[in-house]
Amino acid sequence: MNKYYVLITGSRSITHSENIPLLIGSLIKRGVEIVVGDAPGVDRLVVCEAVKRGYGKHITVVGARGICRNKSAVGKVARIVRLSSSYLARNLYMVGLAKECFAIWDGKSRGTKFTFEAAQKAGLETAIIYEKGGDRR
Repeated sequence: MNKYYVLITGSRSITHSENIPLLIGSLIKRGVEIVVGDAPGVDRLVVCEAVKRGYGKHITVVGARGICRNKSAVGKVARIVRLSSSYLARNLYMVGLAKECFAIWDGKSRGTKFTFEAAQKAGLETAIIYEKGGDRR
């Protein structure tokens, strides 16, 4: 049986979100697998929330350039995939796994925009949640 993956992509500038606990709670109720990148910001918040709720074994974290930047995910998630490719190629890999996409976007992040637009082009049902991000200096 193939697993049903939901991709959550988001901006690195978002370091706090009231939407992520609601989204994770909804996905837990549905019993889906979650695929997420390894960046700070939304990716890290998603992993932390899922692990806090005991759902870490249903999370796949995908890194690029042969590494996983989210060291706190090690040993707490189902798997960590370390691709040797670029971050944009990593994002396309995650889109290829998923059946749905949720983007938590600050309205500026080019990587998040690239990913949700790729998901839309691939025919994935895509929801965009706009949130204000912090200043990333």
